[in-house]
Amino acid sequence: MSEYKFYNTKFIFWVLNGQVIEQRHFTSTDVRGRTQNDGKLYVDSKTTEMNEVWIRGTDGSEFSLTLANSNLPLRNGQDVSILCIKKENDQQGLYCGIKNKATGKWFQIKSGGDIATRYGLVKTGCLKSVWILIKMILLYIAALLVSYFAYLYITGKELGGDTISQISFAVVIAYAAFKFFRYAKVNNGKCSLLDDHIAGLMNSL
Repeated sequence: MSEYKFYNTKFIFWVLNGQVIEQRHFTSTDVRGRTQNDGKLYVDSKTTEMNEVWIRGTDGSEFSLTLANSNLPLRNGQDVSILCIKKENDQQGLYCGIKNKATGKWFQIKSGGDIATRYGLVKTGCLKSVWILIKMILLYIAALLVSYFAYLYITGKELGGDTISQISFAVVIAYAAFKFFRYAKVNNGKCSLLDDHIAGLMNSL
């Protein structure tokens, strides 16, 4: 139905049509404990309203979707369209949206951020952090050498080791801050664009 490129990864969108045959509503509660500086234990809980929807496709196959905190009105017997997404050449994908054909309303199952995280496209995480650390070390060494030889060339005097270290450290910190905010901005922008694309497809169904 549609192609979409996220960084260098190509995605394919397609649509499944079917009919709601059964629903099951339930709640899911996540409970976590945390200890504050006063030594007391505090408990945080989050309750999510879930709706398991069973759908019979046009080919007769049946499958289920689980909608979290959905305000999408659905009744058994109503026709729906499900927007799916997968990486190019993958056999399976994800459900990312469902639309009630009777009301025209739709609900996004997976956000752009969810999809990017699921496929490892968000530029964060352990491997990315290690790679940034390696680049910072290399940059630090390069900054040491550049600071030393630049000062020596300009003044004809050798620069003290402590001063070189301070300059290099400042360069590395500035670089790390730049990369952090750049990745955060780029990731948020990319995910928002993917959300907009999904919204456009859902509205056109």
